[in-house]
Amino acid sequence: MSSESKPLAWLVLEIEPVRKRFLTNLPQWFEVAKDRVFLHGAVIEIDDATGKAIKIQRVSEVAQ
Repeated sequence: MSSESKPLAWLVLEIEPVRKRFLTNLPQWFEVAKDRVFLHGAVIEIDDATGKAIKIQRVSEVAQ
């Protein structure tokens, strides 16, 4: 098992411009979210010998 951690950068955006960009495929101006900020992701533990995931843990947090 690997003890190495690789940090990820997260950008918190207001959802409506993201949804509009997805639906129209047109450029949108993205604003940083100020209310209702959530973190969703996963922590994956990988076997160094095989390169396969041995544990996947879901992460879901609400910013205070």
